[in-house]
Amino acid sequence: MKKFSLFCSAALLLLLSTTVSAQRPDARTSVSDLYGLKIESGDSLVFCRTIPFLAAPVSKRENTVRVRNGADETIPVGSPARTLYLLGMINDGWDSGLAHWGEHFELRETREDQVQIGTSIGEIEIRYADGSSDRIPMIVGSTIWFFNQWKNPSHNAGRVIREPFASRPEYMQVLRDALQVRETGEYMEAGDSYRAYYLPVTPRELPIESIVVHNNTEKRGEILISGITLQLPRGAKPTERLTAFGKRTVMKGDLQPAFATDDIPDFGPKLEALSDILYTSLDDLPKKVERIDFPQGFKGTGIRFLSDSVEGDMLSNIWVANLTNIDEKFDPATGCFYETGVGSPFYGGYQGIGTWEPIGIYREPYSRTSDHYVRQALRCIDNPQRLTSYVDYCDKWLYFYRADRDPQNGPDNGPIDVSKYPKDAPPHWAFVMNGPAAIPYEINEIPGDEEMEGHSSTIVSRWFAWKQLGKPTGEWLTETRDSVYRKSRWQSTKDATDFICWLLDYTGRDVVYSEGEFTGWAAKFSKISQIPKNMDTETDPRKIRDNYANCDMYEVYASYTSMTALLCSAEMAEAMGDTALAEKYRAYAERIRGGMLRMLAVGPDHDRMWRVARNSVLPSLQDCLVQAWFSLYREGLDPQRMDEDLTPITRHTLRRQLNQRYGDTPVLGMGYGIGWLTHSALVLDQMDNAGRLLVSIARYTYDKNMNYADSTRGIDWRKWMWIIPEGANIMPDGRWYRICDLSNGANQGPAMNALEICAGVDDSRDDRVRLLPRIPDPLNGLEVTGARVMTRSGDRLESATIDYAYRRGQRFTLRCDKPVPALDIRFGPYTGQAEADRIAEAVRAKGGADVRVERSGSFHGQPAYWVWIENITGTQNYEVETPGL
Repeated sequence: MKKFSLFCSAALLLLLSTTVSAQRPDARTSVSDLYGLKIESGDSLVFCRTIPFLAAPVSKRENTVRVRNGADETIPVGSPARTLYLLGMINDGWDSGLAHWGEHFELRETREDQVQIGTSIGEIEIRYADGSSDRIPMIVGSTIWFFNQWKNPSHNAGRVIREPFASRPEYMQVLRDALQVRETGEYMEAGDSYRAYYLPVTPRELPIESIVVHNNTEKRGEILISGITLQLPRGAKPTERLTAFGKRTVMKGDLQPAFATDDIPDFGPKLEALSDILYTSLDDLPKKVERIDFPQGFKGTGIRFLSDSVEGDMLSNIWVANLTNIDEKFDPATGCFYETGVGSPFYGGYQGIGTWEPIGIYREPYSRTSDHYVRQALRCIDNPQRLTSYVDYCDKWLYFYRADRDPQNGPDNGPIDVSKYPKDAPPHWAFVMNGPAAIPYEINEIPGDEEMEGHSSTIVSRWFAWKQLGKPTGEWLTETRDSVYRKSRWQSTKDATDFICWLLDYTGRDVVYSEGEFTGWAAKFSKISQIPKNMDTETDPRKIRDNYANCDMYEVYASYTSMTALLCSAEMAEAMGDTALAEKYRAYAERIRGGMLRMLAVGPDHDRMWRVARNSVLPSLQDCLVQAWFSLYREGLDPQRMDEDLTPITRHTLRRQLNQRYGDTPVLGMGYGIGWLTHSALVLDQMDNAGRLLVSIARYTYDKNMNYADSTRGIDWRKWMWIIPEGANIMPDGRWYRICDLSNGANQGPAMNALEICAGVDDSRDDRVRLLPRIPDPLNGLEVTGARVMTRSGDRLESATIDYAYRRGQRFTLRCDKPVPALDIRFGPYTGQAEADRIAEAVRAKGGADVRVERSGSFHGQPAYWVWIENITGTQNYEVETPGL
């Protein structure tokens, strides 16, 4: 990792190293009246700017003088002071804006983890010998400041996280005005947090008995005072508790107190000004949005969301910006799909404070992202080269986990203990596709993480690429590839799919064992997990089988995606004429389906739901809705045609998830949270919820601070203004800020899929194209261009491109670049069957198709009705009036 200084221009480094509170060049003076109060036995002389202190790192604190009483801490002083210098001034133990989303605090009523500008973490009380006292509020952004995000490069991939302050001097001045603490001008490592800031205050002219720290027990962390220096009044004699620092040269500005303890200023206005910069509120949303378009030469599906409110244009820009970003991350030459874009802003991880830095930290391809954005790139971006290169890239890395080191059989797998890989086990993809697992330990005895939702999603997306190519059965599938160890694409299909069958038999289960975020990477160490002791080292076959029977690594996400993968590969086997293999794969798929119904559904028969993963690290546990948001591959977008046994369970599960305390804003995960939930609500026709969820995607993606070009660093932040973040943190007052990294494919993809589902282009059946536009309030229409579909022409599949425009209650027009053999269109939603029947009659008068009314989901708090126009044959252009009330 290069040192931070190498990343910055000299001007930027000078700016960032400036103290955030009145740290300007100042005259120096010589003083002899500074004394250190000994409060730790392991202390030593340290400096914060030019002020000396006796202090010890937090790791060496022995509390030899401090007296603890519950949440309070008393430090005896026994001396008057002209000025007190308090070192530390961080929220020790919780130097973060919020907890990692794996704590599932989005589901909690109270949020002790949230620490933002204006948060009170307690008070410091100065007690005088006469019994009086002053209290200094410890307020983040004023008397307390963050360390890790602001000063510790090693905490943030080698960079500090200081935008938008770093390149906007007017913002930096607001921060300087708000902060009462003084800061060293250097970047520091984690162990130096105790000496990064100090607070200079003027106490009353009385002997100070003690300083008492009162911590706010409703917030995590503790106020840190790591050192205390006193500037004694003239003529005062030091006590034995004080150590003279002797004659020192200090900067005059460092000596100046921030305020007097008996006349503490109102920090509120300056804190509010600082908060207004860093956080976004509803009032900050744009009143008008300038539409952006795809770059010149870009060929992809366009979706414009029509609305009388600004959210329609916001969603339109989000679609364009993110599809363009996906194209940039997905190299068509190599087939590698990077998780994060080059130079993508990083908000300091899952525990950021609202600042960012252009880092782009996740450059690996993740197997589960094969679903999250790869499928969208393969269909919504016109680049045929990518269809093949993606398959070949995945297939090359399929052979990383194997029982040998022969370079003729797969990539260099040096870190793997090949002696432990079962000799009869087919290869598999792991969480990180192109190398060893990112998990720092093994859960079971098989090398590598068997993240089966990723493995299976990759199989499904390979099938999807095959479909986009017209489902070829000749050389494309059967030719051997030197770059993939002489394996054909059909051989890799079988190898990958056989691993699912092998794993089911090996574990002896009817649902799919998986090691991933959804079964809990840390499940081995979780207090509630059921991971048998020594599961990772067991060698006895009988005990291994017992371990799988007694572990807790089975969830609906991995099982449903594996079932879908088996069915996709069965279709490919049948196309290849291998009916026996197709029957085998379908039998294993049915085994999983039955296992899901028996083992993963909970509750009474009339209200069964998919169980929530106990060990999942995801924020709001929407992986339990997998059937709804993974159905677009094979089941399609019509809930009435989805599995009649699984779908009622998913509907009940959706009701439960929509009734969680986060309501329509589960945005700690913009993909794993709100993306999956919005997608599910749309597919299952819960239109009121879907509308509010879409609005939330628009609002919590937006960052007002990126609406400018940075001349200092030469970065146009507007490129990133509409990119979906990995998550957002909503604070108690309703304001929010982005967290994690922008363009994180695993969260970008599901949110984008939700937008795509609004267009409702469904070609899951080869014999027809179905259009199911979903337009919940506040939307009133859609314009879709360049939507690519696969449809049968004679005995082969061919691609066609559809454009359509639809305003609910007005008119639908469709144009296609070639005739579509069979077309079905669904319009709605309508409130009340009478309105739907009236519109059906008006449409029926046009003739040439079958018309029917169907009830599904809800709209405006009432059952939703839809009008189907079916069996429109051989059409290339189609128009129909859909008059509303």
